[in-house]
Amino acid sequence: KDATGIDAKGRWAEAKALKEFFRENRYPIIFDEAQHGLADKAAVIEYLRAITDHAEVPLILVCHTSEAKRFSKHDHQATRMGCVCELEVATQDDADQYIEELAEVTISADLRAEILRQSNGRYRLMKDAVTTVEQIATKIAITTIALEQVRGIKLCEDLQKKLEQTK
Repeated sequence: KDATGIDAKGRWAEAKALKEFFRENRYPIIFDEAQHGLADKAAVIEYLRAITDHAEVPLILVCHTSEAKRFSKHDHQATRMGCVCELEVATQDDADQYIEELAEVTISADLRAEILRQSNGRYRLMKDAVTTVEQIATKIAITTIALEQVRGIKLCEDLQKKLEQTK
């Protein structure tokens, strides 16, 4: 049983219940790291596509730009893609909204700007920065935190970039 609430016995019953759930609720299915679904003749993607085709909702495949080329080797999948989008880095407005929704403490505008700067607008790094900021706020027992309380602290680190520098 998961977020859908479906507790079906057997693959056929589960697939039928999933099709009906998505048809009724109109949720798209988002498959992150979708390149991993290409194994075994893209069986996972085919399964999800069968659900979304029946439910008439989008199947959104998300992967890093460097992985997108893998889909071109799977004509059956590539020819069914409606569009390819490239995600942009966050703006300050995007970061403000994301941080506010994510954070369990109040983060000042100057600190939100610093989080955006240190993360280069990448959401996973902003998430790491918010975690760091929350840990600092907890340690010093405050519920509102500003840049002055974390000045000079690295709030997040792009480990992929760091690994590339060590090569």
